[in-house]
Amino acid sequence: MGAATAALSAGAIRTGTGTYDLAFWITGGLCVLAGMSFLTLGRTTFKAPPVLQPALS
Repeated sequence: MGAATAALSAGAIRTGTGTYDLAFWITGGLCVLAGMSFLTLGRTTFKAPPVLQPALS
């Protein structure tokens, strides 16, 4: 869906303006935003749950 929307939007921008420059700037900006969002994610480590020992009776 995203690739189809991007291709359609780029074509519409090309038809309207006569150049792909605006489409390249928009996609470049979105790539920078995506990269920054990945940099802001925290690293999470997953630990194995503790092994429960049976109670002595």
